[in-house]
Amino acid sequence: MSTPNAQHRVYIISGPSGVGKGPMIDTLFLYAKANGISIKKHVLYANLAERKIRDGEIDGVTYHWMPTRDDLIRESEDKGGFKTFEVKSQMQGISITDLKDDLENNKIVLIEIYCKEVKTVVDFCKEQGLDDKNVVTIFIKPLSDDDYTFAGCEDKDDTEHKDRYDRDRKMVTRAVMFNKLTNRATEPLEKIIERAGSAYEDIKESVNFDHKIVNHYGEDNRVLWDLLKEFVSVPGGLDLAKNSSKLGGIAKTFEKLVNIVK
Repeated sequence: MSTPNAQHRVYIISGPSGVGKGPMIDTLFLYAKANGISIKKHVLYANLAERKIRDGEIDGVTYHWMPTRDDLIRESEDKGGFKTFEVKSQMQGISITDLKDDLENNKIVLIEIYCKEVKTVVDFCKEQGLDDKNVVTIFIKPLSDDDYTFAGCEDKDDTEHKDRYDRDRKMVTRAVMFNKLTNRATEPLEKIIERAGSAYEDIKESVNFDHKIVNHYGEDNRVLWDLLKEFVSVPGGLDLAKNSSKLGGIAKTFEKLVNIVK
């Protein structure tokens, strides 16, 4: 199978849980359809022993489901161009054959994946013949540097108080992500606490990404995202949304993603 040309690209999108990757990606698909852009979300492999199917998830659409971790390992051993990796103690996998098929038929292919495994997937893609022109990484952040400064966090260049830098930012990040995940109301409290607590360590991974987008709206603003989807579902709708008093902020955030991938 030939390597796709540089016009066809894989965009790997990551960020902490609850930051709004899902709504942003869903909106991008509607925008692409309205504007004649060929785009597909790549489907990774997961195993049912470690990751149960959630409401609304579909085999072959959300993940390619396999029964167990051992089945994924065998797939990796038996099938060339198949890579397994860990996502928070859950084994997942990616097939370069599937990915190249997606690329041959679509200008844009999106992969949503846990940030600490992005380098593993990027390196694997390059080993299999995709290069820097084909693989682009995007990190979605909940807070900007200005947000941390406004919250009273120490400046990272203040060597006298350098020990406070991570502590302060971690505390602010945990509070913000706790609110976002609570408002999303899709997980039990213990999971919310765990994910909010680990979000800052995830955000540290953003330094290794090609692009960063600050999304203040996250998955806790479903009403705004649903309204934006209606706007972008028609040509020219994004420009109208940017001029809306209600949608202006969220539309400009979404436009940053559009400008990267189109």
